[in-house]
Amino acid sequence: MAIDSRKLGIELVAPAANERPVAASEQPALRRRVLGLAGPVIGENLLETMLGIVDTVLVARLGASATAGVGSAQQLMWFLICVLSALAVGSAVPVSDQHQRGQRAADPAQHSPANTPGGVPRS
Repeated sequence: MAIDSRKLGIELVAPAANERPVAASEQPALRRRVLGLAGPVIGENLLETMLGIVDTVLVARLGASATAGVGSAQQLMWFLICVLSALAVGSAVPVSDQHQRGQRAADPAQHSPANTPGGVPRS
């Protein structure tokens, strides 16, 4: 899978034999792109946690059984979120791989080993 460096706004160059590889943390454009994608997910998780806390505080005045019900519902909701997140993460690789295969079929010259980072083809 080749990375289209034009979309990231960076230049990907294979390091020479005597150079150390450049870490992603040393590429500010890549770091900004990753944080831009991760920011909304982190914010959504924080808001989901705050929703659970507010629900518990509001229902706590109604008694122990109501608070237990809210706690049970929160556990079920977090379990479903974990299952759906695992499904999303697990399906990302096959979907992107299939998308890459479609791009290779459309323009095989662009995806030759000479055009991949490091010159190493990926099958």
